[in-house]
Amino acid sequence: MSIRVIHIPVDSSTTVRLVETTQDEIADRLHDLVEGSFECVELNDDVHVWLNEEGKLRGMPWNPRAQRLWDQRYGSFTDVLVGPAVLTGGVDRHGDTLGLSPEQIATVEREIGPLSQK
Repeated sequence: MSIRVIHIPVDSSTTVRLVETTQDEIADRLHDLVEGSFECVELNDDVHVWLNEEGKLRGMPWNPRAQRLWDQRYGSFTDVLVGPAVLTGGVDRHGDTLGLSPEQIATVEREIGPLSQK
C-alpha cells in the first residue's frame, strides 16, 4: 500500500517535499530521510514527526520549519528539533505507520509553505 509522507530538510532553501513510499519500505525510507536511526513523537491530529535519534549528540543543525510545527503543539522552548524531519500519519490498529491524508498535507502546507511533489 502506497503512503505519502512529508520530508522537511534542515536547510530552509531546500524545498519541503511530499514523498511516496510503501508501508513495507517505511523504516528504510525514514532511516534515509532522517540520516540515521530514528525516533517518533506524536505532533498533532494523528500526525507524527520522525527525527534522527542521535541528532543532538551528532550536532545536527536546527530545523526551523519542523520547529514551527513543534512549537504550535507543545509551546516554544519545550524542545529543539534538529536534523531532517519526516511527518507521517498516525498508526493503524496493527501498529503500522499511516501516510498523511490530503487534509493533513494541506494543514502542513499552510503552516510551512508549499511542497514539492517528488
